[in-house]
Amino acid sequence: MNRTLAKYLCEKSGAASLQPTFDDHVYHTIKIQFQALGLIEVQYLSTTTGGMGLFWSLTDAGQSLMMSLRAVRSGTSQ
Repeated sequence: MNRTLAKYLCEKSGAASLQPTFDDHVYHTIKIQFQALGLIEVQYLSTTTGGMGLFWSLTDAGQSLMMSLRAVRSGTSQ
């Protein structure tokens, strides 16, 4: 999740970086902030390859906020 989030933010900011990453402290701060706001749940679960991994999932509040922020309103430009 760290690399995915870092890559997305680099792309959105226009920063060209071959290996975008966050410091672990920044990554955990973002994760804790999203949890504190009730937007995500974090679980340590089995992966499809048999290992274990940290998975983020949206809560109902997170899903609702995402929809309100990302929905294209009728009559507006994207």
